[in-house]
Amino acid sequence: MSPGTRGRPASDVLDLLAEQAAEIAALKAELAERRAQLRAVIDNNPCPTWVYSLESLRFLEVNGIALELYGWSADEFLSMTIADIRPRDDVPSFLDNLARMRGEPGGVTGPWRHRHKDGTVARVVVTFVSLPFLGHSARLIVADSVTTPRVLGEPSGLARLSPREREVFCLVARGETSREIAEKLSLSCKSVETYRARFMMKLSLRTRADIVQYAIAHGVLAG
Repeated sequence: MSPGTRGRPASDVLDLLAEQAAEIAALKAELAERRAQLRAVIDNNPCPTWVYSLESLRFLEVNGIALELYGWSADEFLSMTIADIRPRDDVPSFLDNLARMRGEPGGVTGPWRHRHKDGTVARVVVTFVSLPFLGHSARLIVADSVTTPRVLGEPSGLARLSPREREVFCLVARGETSREIAEKLSLSCKSVETYRARFMMKLSLRTRADIVQYAIAHGVLAG
């Protein structure tokens, strides 16, 4: 029995314990709701999104679009730190910036270079929010692609695509399915979907209609 209940009638003690139990239950429900809301923010974000520990820099959670675009599996991501997705030459400046921004509750930084599993590098602007996550001091990250300088003779957006990404873009714009593209380019359907996700991120496209409109505007479907 706690000191605050000594000498009180049994009925009062039971009422007090019931109130405390109700408060604990309400706090647990609120915590579960907040976790569910955060889970929805991560899973439903159309941009690569993850949470990492500020102490270890390890990934704690990663959404599906990040898996598709960056190429690593969920298990691989969770065994890595956020320094592992940077080109080696960029790591010192990244760590310096992280040290400067450690006390910030949120903000936007970049552009940064992020390395994909296949070795390709994308330029991104990072939006971050500091928050507790599963007992860790952590940050929620959203990585959004940015436009790179125009290459002479090519539209600035399409110039950002690798040769294979441009091939898949053109075939998707012409209405071919992932299976048809996979057969034509001797790829797996999963690889086609990965290339598709990458060019959509780089060109800031969200739907198939966006792809067709972009292709028409840039002369890809001409002739």
